[in-house]
Formats: sequence, C-alpha cells, structure tokens
Amino acid sequence: MTQTEPVAAPLAPDPAIVVLTGDIGIADAAATWERVRRVLLTGPRTLILDLGAVTFMDSTGLGTLLRIANECPPRGIRLTVRSPSMQVLRLMHVTGTQDIFSIEA
Repeated sequence: MTQTEPVAAPLAPDPAIVVLTGDIGIADAAATWERVRRVLLTGPRTLILDLGAVTFMDSTGLGTLLRIANECPPRGIRLTVRSPSMQVLRLMHVTGTQDIFSIEA
C-alpha cells in the first residue's frame, strides 16, 4: 500500500480584495476580467472589488462587473463593490444594475 501526502492548495485570502484603478472600458475589460478570474480560482468566500480609484467606466466595464457578479454565486463567493465613484454609481443606476451588487461606501 502506497501512502500519499495530502495535496496542499494555497489558501485564498479572505476576503480577497482586488483594487481596480483608472479606466475600465473596452480596452481594459479583458485584462480586468482575467485579473479577477485568477482571484476567483483561489476560492475566496468573499471578493471585494475596490473601485475607489476607478476614474471611468463604460458599458463594457459594467459588463465585466456583471460577468464577475454572475461567476461568484455558483462558486459560493459573496461579492462586494467598495467605494464606487459617482460616475460608476450613475452608470449602475441608469442601467438598473445597482441592485445586483452589494455596494459598500
């Protein structure tokens, strides 16, 4: 009988905090998604997207946030959006998506 060592997986920090900065638009959406996707793969229970330094977001950026929001529940991850700017809040309000996110000031 062969004994095996337990497989050690790196533990995700909990909460996992991803700080996004600058513009999140069509040119930045794929890189933003990839960055967050890598964090989701670590299996945190809570993901905080800190948007305090986001200066601009267009509909593509919002689409990326919605994609992240859709990926979290099946993985058992609670998503919180922290410190969104007035511009981001306005975009969420105009599109009726503000209630999808747990928003922390």
